[in-house]
Amino acid sequence: MISSKILVDDDEPSACKQLRKFLEPKGYSVLEAHSGEEALSAYKQHQPDVVLLDVRMPGRNGLEVLKDIGQQPHDALVIMTTAVDDVTTAVEAMRLGAYDYLPKPVSAEHLNAALEKTREHSALKQEVERRRVLQRDEFSMEGVVAISPVMKKVFELANTLGRADRATVCITGETGVGKEVVARTIHQASPRSNQPMVVVNCGALPKELIEAELLGYAKGAFTGAAKEGKKGKVELAHLGTLFLDEIGELPPNAQVVLLRILDDQPFYPVGSDREVRVDVRIIVATNRDLETSVTEGTFREDLFYRLNVAPIDLPPLRERQDDILPLAQTFLNEFNQKYAKAFLGFGKEAASLLEAHQWQGNVRELKNVIERIVLYEDGSEVRPEHISFLAAKQFERESAFVLPNEGVDLESVINELMVQALDRAKGNKSKAARLLGIPRHTLHYRMEKYGLEAP
Repeated sequence: MISSKILVDDDEPSACKQLRKFLEPKGYSVLEAHSGEEALSAYKQHQPDVVLLDVRMPGRNGLEVLKDIGQQPHDALVIMTTAVDDVTTAVEAMRLGAYDYLPKPVSAEHLNAALEKTREHSALKQEVERRRVLQRDEFSMEGVVAISPVMKKVFELANTLGRADRATVCITGETGVGKEVVARTIHQASPRSNQPMVVVNCGALPKELIEAELLGYAKGAFTGAAKEGKKGKVELAHLGTLFLDEIGELPPNAQVVLLRILDDQPFYPVGSDREVRVDVRIIVATNRDLETSVTEGTFREDLFYRLNVAPIDLPPLRERQDDILPLAQTFLNEFNQKYAKAFLGFGKEAASLLEAHQWQGNVRELKNVIERIVLYEDGSEVRPEHISFLAAKQFERESAFVLPNEGVDLESVINELMVQALDRAKGNKSKAARLLGIPRHTLHYRMEKYGLEAP
C-alpha cells in the first residue's frame, strides 16, 4: 500500500470516528482534525499521504486550508468532501489543487474508488521519480559512465536486481572500479529507494569494535562507549539497504553476526537485552576472491554461499576503453566548476594518451588525474604536457625489464614486443596499443616502420 497515512478533517467527531472504523482495517494510519487550524497544524507535523478535507468547517474553511496546503513543501493528495452540492465550489477546489471531490455523506464505494485512484497516482509518481533518478545516476553518479557494452550490461543487471528486493547481491571488482555506485543503483531501482542506504567499510573498522558498530551498543557497554548508547548500522538501515564494502575484511565474529541478519533472526546490541528485528536488503562488495578466502579458512563457506546469490563482476577500466574519455569529460566538467576553470575537452594526442594508460587505480585514479590537471593547469584544452606525469607513473609501475650486461638491440626488442602485443590482442590494434602503453596512431607508425602486419 502506497498511501498509508490519512488526515481526516471534519467538524463532526462522529464522522471522523466512522471514517477511522472504515480506513484502519484497510491498513491506513488515521489522523483526525476538527477545524481548519487543526488540519493545517496536523498536516505540517505529520505529513500525511492523503487528506480528506471538509469544505465547511468552523474558523478557516476547507478551501482556505487547501490553498495553504498547496504552499507547503510536502506534497499530499487532497480529497475534498462537502454536504453542499455546489459546482462552483468543486471547480474552485480543483483549481486550488484538490485531487478529487466527493459529496457527503461519503459512500464506501465512492471513497474506495477515490483512494484507489490516489494509490495509482502515487505509484505512477514514484515510478517516474525512480526512472528519473536512475537515468541521472546511471550516467553521472560518482562519474560512472555506462558507454561500453559491458558496463551497459552491468547497469541493466543492477536495475533488474534492484527490483528483486530480497536478493542479496555480491559485487566484485578491483579497487576504484565503482562498486559502491553500482550498489547505489541497485538501491535506487528497488522499492526501498525512499529508505536509507547505509554504507559500512568493513576494512576501515577496528576489528574489536566492528560488532558494536554493526549491532549498536547500550549505555556503558564498554570503555569509551557513548553515554547514551548508539544504534548500529544494521538497525539504521531498517527498511532500506545495508551496503558492506570490503566484505572480505570482516572478522570471524562479525561473519557470524551477518549470518544471523541474513537469516532474519533477531539480535541484541552489545551490552543490551533489547531484542532488535530488522528488515534490510544486504549488498556486499569485495576486491578479493572470496572463494580463495574460503579455501584459506579466513571466510566462512556458509556465509559465502549466502552472499553470492546474485553476483555482479565489474571489469577494470583498462578493459572498457569506451568509457575512459566520457568519464574523463565528466570529471573535467565537475572540476571546472569546483576550481573555476574553463577546459572544454581533450586534444587528440592527450585523449590517445588517456586511452592508452593502464589505469591500475581504475575510475578513482582517472578522477584524481583529471582533478590534478584542472587544479594545476590552465587553458581550454587538455594537452599532452598536462599529463606528462602520468607517463612517468606508468613507467615506474611497469618497468620490470632488466637490461642485461651485454646490452640489447633496442630496435629488435621493440619489434618483438609489438609482435607479442599484436598476437596477444589477436590483431586488435587498439588493444595492442593499450598493452604497449602507447597511443594507437603511434602503433600504426611503428608497424609501418618495422613492416608488421596484424595477425
